[in-house]
Amino acid sequence: MNPANAWLLRNEETALVAEPSPSLLVDALGGTDNYPVDRQAVDAGEDRAPGGMAELRSNRRFLERVVRYLVGECGIRQFIDNGSGLPTQQNVHQVAQSLDPAVRVVYIDNDPVVARSPR
Repeated sequence: MNPANAWLLRNEETALVAEPSPSLLVDALGGTDNYPVDRQAVDAGEDRAPGGMAELRSNRRFLERVVRYLVGECGIRQFIDNGSGLPTQQNVHQVAQSLDPAVRVVYIDNDPVVARSPR
């Protein structure tokens, strides 16, 4: 767990580590902001649907390509990421701002774990 996200372990949030969180599952593919229960869910998903985790990784790479195209080729400078989950590796703002630091991104999600995030 990334120390910057120690807020996840405060009193009322400790119950959140008992079940996998949709917001943390994508991060469990290689990030640091997830729990053993999230990593176990990813492993179980791969057992039930072999290749499924590769599809999720492919989905993230697709997102990165689309954002690069929209910023680089289309001149888009504002994004809304609806259902974004917690920030993970190569977020929309990171990809977009690598091309133009002036790009702005709004992240939206209704997952309780995301709602408690200070980011």
